[in-house]
Amino acid sequence: MPAEKRKPSSIEARSLVSGRNLEPYVEIVMMYDDGTEEKVTQWTPEQAYHHAMAVLACVEAANTDAFLLSFLTNPDKIGMPLEATGAVLQDFRAWRERRRPPEKPQ
Repeated sequence: MPAEKRKPSSIEARSLVSGRNLEPYVEIVMMYDDGTEEKVTQWTPEQAYHHAMAVLACVEAANTDAFLLSFLTNPDKIGMPLEATGAVLQDFRAWRERRRPPEKPQ
């Protein structure tokens, strides 16, 4: 019987200071269901901040998308069939993207 493949269970971020140059870094580690871990990448604080802000932007987008679909499909509000909301959601995402501030060059 083949061994079961391990599955990712979480991602951790760990702070560290380089012993080589004494600079700060953030290490990203994938945790697996069998208790093992694997280093994924290492970022400078600036890179880590950029990625953290991107994750927070996705959290906000997911919440607003869910609110919009809930509002559109609620019979006491708009009452739109779920199948008909795709175009509205695409338009809303495009509207949101146009209003996103430009990224600062790294």
